[in-house]
Amino acid sequence: MNRIDLNGEWTLYYSKKQQGIYTTVAELEASGIESLPAVVPGNVHLDLSRAGILPADLMFGLNIIEVRQYEYHEWWYARSFDLPESAAGSRITLDFGAVDCFAVYYLNGVRIGESDNAFIEHSFEVTPHCGRNELVVHLLPTLLESYKYPRHVWSMIHADDFRHEFQCLRVPAHTFGWDIMPRCITPGIWRDVTLTVHGESEITDAYFYTNSINEKEAWVIACVHINASDRHYMTGKLQIEVEARCGDSQKTKRTKVYSNAITAHLMIPNPKVWWPKGYGEPNVYDATVRLTDGENVLAEREFSFGIRTVELERTDTCDGVNGRFCIRVNNTDIFACGTNWVGLNAFHSLDKSRYAESLALLDDSGSNIVRIWGGAVYEDHEFYDFCDRHGIMVWQDFMMACTFYSQEDFFMDAMRREARAVVKKLRNHPSIVLWSGDNECDSLEARPSDNRITRELLPEIIKYDDPSRPFLPSSPYISDTVYEATKSRKLRFVDTVSENHIWGPRDYYKAPFYANATACFISETGYHGCPDMKTLEKYISPECLWPHTDNREWFLHSTDNGCRRYRIEMMTKQIKQVFGFIPDDPDDYALASQISQAEAYKFFIERMKLNRPYASGIIWWNLLDAWPQLSDAVVGYYFDRKLAYDYIKRLQKEFVIMIADPKSWGSRVIGCNTSNTDYKGSYTVRDADSGNILASGEFEVKANRNADIGFIEHFYSEKGLYLIEWEANGQKGTNHYLAGYPAYDLEWYKSHLPEIQSEV
Repeated sequence: MNRIDLNGEWTLYYSKKQQGIYTTVAELEASGIESLPAVVPGNVHLDLSRAGILPADLMFGLNIIEVRQYEYHEWWYARSFDLPESAAGSRITLDFGAVDCFAVYYLNGVRIGESDNAFIEHSFEVTPHCGRNELVVHLLPTLLESYKYPRHVWSMIHADDFRHEFQCLRVPAHTFGWDIMPRCITPGIWRDVTLTVHGESEITDAYFYTNSINEKEAWVIACVHINASDRHYMTGKLQIEVEARCGDSQKTKRTKVYSNAITAHLMIPNPKVWWPKGYGEPNVYDATVRLTDGENVLAEREFSFGIRTVELERTDTCDGVNGRFCIRVNNTDIFACGTNWVGLNAFHSLDKSRYAESLALLDDSGSNIVRIWGGAVYEDHEFYDFCDRHGIMVWQDFMMACTFYSQEDFFMDAMRREARAVVKKLRNHPSIVLWSGDNECDSLEARPSDNRITRELLPEIIKYDDPSRPFLPSSPYISDTVYEATKSRKLRFVDTVSENHIWGPRDYYKAPFYANATACFISETGYHGCPDMKTLEKYISPECLWPHTDNREWFLHSTDNGCRRYRIEMMTKQIKQVFGFIPDDPDDYALASQISQAEAYKFFIERMKLNRPYASGIIWWNLLDAWPQLSDAVVGYYFDRKLAYDYIKRLQKEFVIMIADPKSWGSRVIGCNTSNTDYKGSYTVRDADSGNILASGEFEVKANRNADIGFIEHFYSEKGLYLIEWEANGQKGTNHYLAGYPAYDLEWYKSHLPEIQSEV
């Protein structure tokens, strides 16, 4: 198999929707429509920006609003290419990694196919059509195409108006405007384009399934698919050879080929098992699969996989005492602590350029889980490879969010093709521990079980194409029992389901809504934090930097293109809640906001860790912005870290000492161990103002357990800052506790920030 890269320079033609059909460059040129140089992978607005037609920085000020004038345009990408001499007589395909969204493809004036899904790969057989090789890809206006689909009333009455636009489409939901993303419908060829010259015989797929593991051995089944020529089948000599390697653990198995689907059973002695961060090594096996005919290697492909088991133990409901939602890897309860992932750019063709720095942050933060949110895109192999080798579990949503998607047959067929393609592409990655049907679609007023996509279609695909992983219909998942109870007002699902998104009023972060949340697992929760002024200068006009009131640029960069003010007003109230006033100085305003955000995330994470083993995880919202904004993210679009990043990083270490809120005239000092190793050491807690030692001692905390290691007598009415230091297993650590209740003195808190941020 020989792959030829068709990325790079193309030509882009564009106009408002016309009736003409142009299949060649000559026809496009004769039409007189506009053209400009384009880059693939890319999105059309980036090309318009480079050409000076749109602003050079689409992220600055109100510039992103200007892309809306192109929502009813159509686009043509064009380029020519040569075939290598070695391609003569071979089967040839054109392969597109991802195209957004409705496209018709022409090669040498011949229509070779079409596509209507922005998430998955599209491949077209072009062997009979190759010649002078002129390629034209026609992108139709997404909105106008969406109007052609039937919309049943059931979907319409269970969605906001703007979400009707994508109920029938397979495009990233956020492109229609979200509270974390601008409205920016993004046509383009946004992943790689490849010309593939196929061999006479090929290995088309290999899936490595962990059948069982014990202390001495692991049984792995390699399910291999081939495409061999008739003459090779007829020799009767075909064999599959599977070679798996991880350090000094190696295994080779040869299996005779009887059909185009072959299973090779590998018994691997003393296996190197894959573990999440904190619980062991994230061992990954590199595998080579060969198709042989006697001594000749006819085809060869490289794969990687991990040996591990994963299961989800869950109950439909919980009450704060009884309930369960726990990810178990290799028969071990894992406390999952990590972040939601919303994509890396409003223009997803730029995602890959941001992978290195973004993934480094994900690892550095100490996250052992990341949830791929259903309003964005499926990431590419590079993302999952990183998570595989750094022990970061992946909770993978299918790309549906916050609406009741079409249940028509055409949409069910589209989802079936998408789900099978995604599952087959990603299923060898051991980091993926859970498939989730969608984001918050069960939380609408419709009966969730009426959703055939998540109750029938997706479970069947997971069952037959990836039996190694659990499936959750929605996040949060609402069963019919819970639904009936909420309809009869016997309970609120927010108080009842075992896995939940905890958003609520966004008021004081220790208010009863947050402090008394009963969920065993929180998969979304967040709190706003204002970027510092140096960061805001990168995307807010000088005249709009301050004040924040009645400020359209601040409003735009905190919600969608509606320029709504509610997020800025909420963030301002959060500052006043903690400090009792709203600073007039912009630097103090930003810092006060970041402190309130950091303390909120600290409380959210600590509350779940303190409530183990009933509580089993928290996935906070979120690590990184995908466009410049004022948001819940703890790292901005330009990789500027807010204060909360450091607070979270300390708490996500496998061992941490925390102080619980007061009860019975004082607070417990608790050691939390989220690892498979016992921790022994000593600690001190001192008052930041007086320097007095409040608690100290030796401790031992068993593997994957919490333990009470001390007690501090104090009153609810006593404001203060307690500094915690410890040494355990040769490692030093720090944490702090903010005692009492608001309002706190901002200058006092600022004076202690160096101590809070210092490392022992």
